[in-house]
Amino acid sequence: SLILTIISLAYQGISIEELPSRSNAELREHLFNAYIDRMFKRRAVNIVYSQEKVKKWLIWLAKQMVRESETVFLIERMQPTWLQRKINNIAYIVTLLMIIFLLFWNLFNQALLSYELLILLSFGILYFWRFFGFKTIQTVSSLRWLGKYTINRVIIGITIGLISGLLFSLFRQDIINYTIVRGAMAGLSLGLTLGIVRGMTGPGIEEVTIPNQGILLSTKNALIFGLIAAILMSLSAKLLDWYLIAWGQYGLIFGLAVGGGEACVKHFILRVILYFNGYIPWNYARFLDYATQLIFLQKVGGGYIFIHRLLLEHFARMPENS
Repeated sequence: SLILTIISLAYQGISIEELPSRSNAELREHLFNAYIDRMFKRRAVNIVYSQEKVKKWLIWLAKQMVRESETVFLIERMQPTWLQRKINNIAYIVTLLMIIFLLFWNLFNQALLSYELLILLSFGILYFWRFFGFKTIQTVSSLRWLGKYTINRVIIGITIGLISGLLFSLFRQDIINYTIVRGAMAGLSLGLTLGIVRGMTGPGIEEVTIPNQGILLSTKNALIFGLIAAILMSLSAKLLDWYLIAWGQYGLIFGLAVGGGEACVKHFILRVILYFNGYIPWNYARFLDYATQLIFLQKVGGGYIFIHRLLLEHFARMPENS
């Protein structure tokens, strides 16, 4: 069995008489400590990271996996809830809000007064919280037709977009040539994009074959939906003889966000915070592959598991500064 393999590797060259006489729990701890030390001394593996860093990163990872009751670790499934310190949570939220503010500022600061921009920003943050959430990262990694689920989401998206567009057109009725029809068309185009994305990324089983596959596919889908939304908005602007470039830009940003861009941004913020706190290396996949070479982890498709549940629990019990 696997545990016998661990024993043979850990105590290679050591006779039974040399093993300490202790309780089962103490023997198990001694076994895995010996195994960890033995794996670091293997000459077949080129040293990429220091022993201290490897142990620190594996201990932190094991603690998170035990806390979240996970057996397989996927890089793209890391969540903001993994930020245990309050200051890190604040940094995450503040950074995300700053990015949203900068986007709204660049898009609307020339067209809106300060108080109008503030109102629109408030609604934007409210929509973001409602549809995406601040403490959840949901990748847009696969697109598939899900029957009634897709149809319902498209209808909901169109309805919300249409209502939002009408409200905004009434709010901005002082703009020359800005009509309710234009507001409705803008909302309809953006709502259709949102509905399609949400309707085709529902629950389902997805095969993961490479590390961080969810974020990579989300990036690709964000570009696709950014282009779709830009085209829809540009066509609407052309039909209504409105600002084609501006509307195309609005559509592009919106499509990028709802098509998977928001997940990529949140994932990046999370990774940066974890990196600067010393919990993970910058190139996480490279480290996980290195830990696999050390026979601490085993690669399963695009994910990683500890080679034995007891080893996972052993790392999770170790102090982070050991």
